Amino acid sequence: MDKWFASKAMDGDFYRSSNIVATATTALATAHTGLVLSNAPTSGVWLVVRDFSWVTSIEGVAPAYVGLQTSLSVHQTEVVHTTPCVVHNGKEQGSNIDTGTGKVDESATLPEVGVAYVPLGGIRDDGAAALVGESAWIYKFGGTLILLPGTFLATFGITQQQTGYGSVSWAEIKPNSTIS
Repeated sequence: MDKWFASKAMDGDFYRSSNIVATATTALATAHTGLVLSNAPTSGVWLVVRDFSWVTSIEGVAPAYVGLQTSLSVHQTEVVHTTPCVVHNGKEQGSNIDTGTGKVDESATLPEVGVAYVPLGGIRDDGAAALVGESAWIYKFGGTLILLPGTFLATFGITQQQTGYGSVSWAEIKPNSTIS
């Protein structure tokens, strides 16, 4: 699958984005902060997710968990992006000349409360400063999650907000294209 993503990068159809400043995750809710990748209802493309990562930047005061949520269904209502992040094209040395169709944001209004999809990681409170930014939590979808038009993928936190930095990468393809 890595060869497939590399070929998408060579074609100019591979993208990556991250939040610009440390952002706190919210619980499952429509008012969202953290990091969200959305595919507009009218986009005409599928977003094939390669990976999603998160690293904490502020030590927690209680045990916490960060996960990824996704939409329950396809929506005709678009995610309202309040604080957009820059999207970089993999072919153009990280430039933002061709930003593709997927939108990434660190503060947005989701069309619905998502469903918990996969865990990214947890942090315990034992007073150890080493827990902050110790290592990034990375979930490698490797193409096993496809965001159809009108869907999203976003972070969420449980127990307490986790402040940190996130990153997401994806390829954009025409519907029903072959992925191999």
